[in-house]
Amino acid sequence: HDKVREAAYNLIPDSDKKQFHYDLGKALYSICNRKGVGDTVSLAIASQINHGKEWILKDKDLSISIAELNMKAGEKAIDGCDHKTAYSFLGIALSLLPEGHWDSQYDLSLRLNFLMARAAISTFQYDEAESIIRKSVGKARCLDDQLPSYLLLIDILLSQGNPNGAYDTCVSVFRQLGEPIPSSVTREEAGAMVAETLSLYKEVYNEEEWIHKMLEDEKIRTITKIYNLFVDACFLCKHEHIMIYHMCRAAQLSLQNGACEYTPIALIHFAGYCVIMDENAESIC
Repeated sequence: HDKVREAAYNLIPDSDKKQFHYDLGKALYSICNRKGVGDTVSLAIASQINHGKEWILKDKDLSISIAELNMKAGEKAIDGCDHKTAYSFLGIALSLLPEGHWDSQYDLSLRLNFLMARAAISTFQYDEAESIIRKSVGKARCLDDQLPSYLLLIDILLSQGNPNGAYDTCVSVFRQLGEPIPSSVTREEAGAMVAETLSLYKEVYNEEEWIHKMLEDEKIRTITKIYNLFVDACFLCKHEHIMIYHMCRAAQLSLQNGACEYTPIALIHFAGYCVIMDENAESIC
């Protein structure tokens, strides 16, 4: 069958193959859209229809639809850990957006740039990822839309060996969120925060309600994640007392409000410190 298919394909003149792939992709896209199965075969359809990019760009409505198709294909590639393929599809998606797309296609632009930055990070293109993220932060209309990009930017800065940049970005985001961040922390203040956190931990440790209480407040979940990244930046910047203070703050947020996906890291940070300092190490672990 492969040989027959290859022979049939070779009968198509080279000058017509681009048109052939594009027409095939459009036909598949039309059929799958009507039957509601486009997402499941988005990779195959996008790989065909992208051969006709020059024709797609002539039709504004089609270019938006095919940009969305490529975004779905990129997301599926990311889910499958094929980041190089994801980078290719997402790059094509961005190139299909019209001029002024941040105004006319805001949600699509925001999502596409975020995914493109993720794919760039996964293919070790950190400078490009940082450039994309900083542009997204500048174009975003509100802090809620900026937060995913800020989190990615902090990750990028830490990965690039720029903890000072990550530290400053965390502080900036905390201020925008209204989260109090002391500019300096004394040894005594850090010690008092540890004692306070240990006391809170002992209060909730055996509470069945806390074990099953999930943190639903999106703002607090985001702040907890930023604190976890901030602790890493503080450690690398050798801001010991500030690190301890905010490590405790991250743990307290979960202990007071419930657990989320960022709680384990927050508690591991705190437990690790307690082990090192031998402060109720056995109980906290």
